[in-house]
Amino acid sequence: MALPEYVTRRGNVLQYRRAWPRELQGVLGKAAFAMSLRTSDPREALKARPEAERRYHAKVDQARLELSRRAEARPLTIRAAEAIALAWFQEGLATAEDYLTIADHQAARKAAEDASWAAGEGRRALGENDLHHRRKLAERLRNEAGYASERGGGCPPPEIAGAGLCGRR
Repeated sequence: MALPEYVTRRGNVLQYRRAWPRELQGVLGKAAFAMSLRTSDPREALKARPEAERRYHAKVDQARLELSRRAEARPLTIRAAEAIALAWFQEGLATAEDYLTIADHQAARKAAEDASWAAGEGRRALGENDLHHRRKLAERLRNEAGYASERGGGCPPPEIAGAGLCGRR
């Protein structure tokens, strides 16, 4: 019986061996994928081959995902970070019932209205590249909404914290 496609003999043991697509060699390396099929019988190798192919294709899919992430990754500018932080804060106010420490829901509604106003002002300031004056406003709105800078849930993720909303740069 002839060996199935991508199945080669290494000594007495059969293995699945397949080269990576050229566009993925920068991620996966030039060495081919190789997996022992743990048999010397071609019929048994034919039964074990689908699992090896599944693993090969899983690695290829993972590498393609990594390659697309690398292509999409751009440096985060201060302007983009501030816009993300503002959007994050406004969204947090809209869905913050789990995080709010305000007992009075009217105060929460007021904070949400202030955040909407601040978002409009923030968009204007983004257009004029003038956001450094908005830090105190953002801090006031954060505090009115019940977010505390010492709580982990009250600050944006570290990649956005450069916007200055939590006193981190």
